[in-house]
Amino acid sequence: MTFNHQINQIADREFGRVNTPPVNYYIGLLTAIPNPDGTGVVEVSSVGTGYERQVLPNNKTALTPSVNGQVFNVADVTFPVATASWGTVVDVGIFDSLTGGSILYDSTQPVGKPYEVGDIAFFDIGDIMWTVQNIQD
Repeated sequence: MTFNHQINQIADREFGRVNTPPVNYYIGLLTAIPNPDGTGVVEVSSVGTGYERQVLPNNKTALTPSVNGQVFNVADVTFPVATASWGTVVDVGIFDSLTGGSILYDSTQPVGKPYEVGDIAFFDIGDIMWTVQNIQD
């Protein structure tokens, strides 16, 4: 899903407003599927859990070329070892900053996966898909 914040950013870039895309995006793990307006984001806690968002360079080597508005990761994505329970991850988000910031896209996972102490969240090449799409209210 493409969230309203990012749709506005894309439109601003497309229609000549000054709006430079970020050098990096940040991949985060979510334990709930956010609302289309970008609210309801429930990310794994970074307090005492070993969790942190992973950097996704915004360049031609980090994602596949877009086909029908879809792009996939072209490198493995590995998160740190969980030092406490992360809960059940059901969604993967792309954010515009390492902490806080706005969610731009998400990739709902076909099956939720629980992460407990000692687990490592790992996504192979092509496991994560993001779609740029029009959101209908």
